[in-house]
Amino acid sequence: MKALYLDLRNGISGDMFLGALCDLGLSRDDFSASLSSLPLSGYELKITKVKPQNISATDFEVIIAAAAKQPARHLPDIVKIIENSSLSAEVQERAKQVFLTLAEAEAKIHGTVPEKIHFHEVGALDSLIDIIGSLVALELLGIDKINASRPRLGRGEVVCRHGTLPVPAPATLEILRGLEVKFTDEVGEKITPTGAALLKTLVAEFGGSPSGKLLATGYGAGKRKQENRPNLLRAVLLDSQSS
Repeated sequence: MKALYLDLRNGISGDMFLGALCDLGLSRDDFSASLSSLPLSGYELKITKVKPQNISATDFEVIIAAAAKQPARHLPDIVKIIENSSLSAEVQERAKQVFLTLAEAEAKIHGTVPEKIHFHEVGALDSLIDIIGSLVALELLGIDKINASRPRLGRGEVVCRHGTLPVPAPATLEILRGLEVKFTDEVGEKITPTGAALLKTLVAEFGGSPSGKLLATGYGAGKRKQENRPNLLRAVLLDSQSS
């Protein structure tokens, strides 16, 4: 059984997660072909090798065409996009669960119901690709289980369409409710709402010491600069049957 261990010391975002999965040896042709079944257009994928502080990593970015118009999307709109694709039933169900987790958190914060949440940021084209693409990548890599270290949270402020919000963002805290986390004095958003929803939906166990035959290590690059260490998500692929 293939198991993935996520080292969350630098946090996680959707693009960091996809970058780490690409770095594990994901076939870009197969990945692009799978995503092409989504009824979405007006974007291209930019997957490049970078070397923050001399560590080789993969940077994943969704480039939105300047002329591409993004409609307002609510949860039912996103569910329709997922269901109108030819992605596997498992990928579709997991993707819908990630978006439901996000919608439920936002609904609680704003005092409404999940179906009425306007996905102005996580419903944007790049976030749709980050979330759905992560699930496609996990399936292509044959990963059966995900473990992770304990989530670490930063401090400070983040600017979004709601204005300036405290870090961690309210949605991130709501999504991580029930999990054991560690607050740090490090400035910056270490875990985004998208990253939190992926963790809450996909990770079977937090903490502990994973074991197994080490198959590969991947590094996904974050966009935020850090002074003392590279901003990377490390993903370790293991054959847990050998433990």
